[in-house]
Amino acid sequence: DIRTEMVLTMQQLGIKVDHRKVSVAQVRSPEEATAARIIGFGAGERRYLFAGYEFQRKLAHRVACRVTLKLEDQEFVGSAEGADIERGRMRVAAQAALHALEEAEGHQIGFALDGVRVIDSFEVPVVVAGVFGLSGRARTYLAGAAAVTESAEHAAILAALKATNRWISTR
Repeated sequence: DIRTEMVLTMQQLGIKVDHRKVSVAQVRSPEEATAARIIGFGAGERRYLFAGYEFQRKLAHRVACRVTLKLEDQEFVGSAEGADIERGRMRVAAQAALHALEEAEGHQIGFALDGVRVIDSFEVPVVVAGVFGLSGRARTYLAGAAAVTESAEHAAILAALKATNRWISTR
């Protein structure tokens, strides 16, 4: 095991090892750690998970959306209102997700939704979200996409999260 190899190496170098004071633990192999960094998962990174959403009809031709995100055992809720048309509902859903992220990050960063749109990708409808990530004076353009499986609104939330999650984890 790795501990035995480490102790043997230290002994070969003439370093005395007190096993009561030195302990070695390997959480993952170097290859796994590299792969984790490449695909954006790993220890110390914040990955917000989509927990749910709800729409409510407001005044004529208006809707409100509440999106709930989770990070470990905490929940964060964001909300937004807008026009009750297809692109308006997608925009409201994505904006509510971004508001939940801002709340979760203590308003230390911000987001400006550039837009959401359904496109056909190989005969499959996909929602694409364009978002500006705002941190101090810097702004970064982010994009995410999600296939429409349940609804365009659901896909808009996922697209907004896909656009922002990796950027947030690097802050």
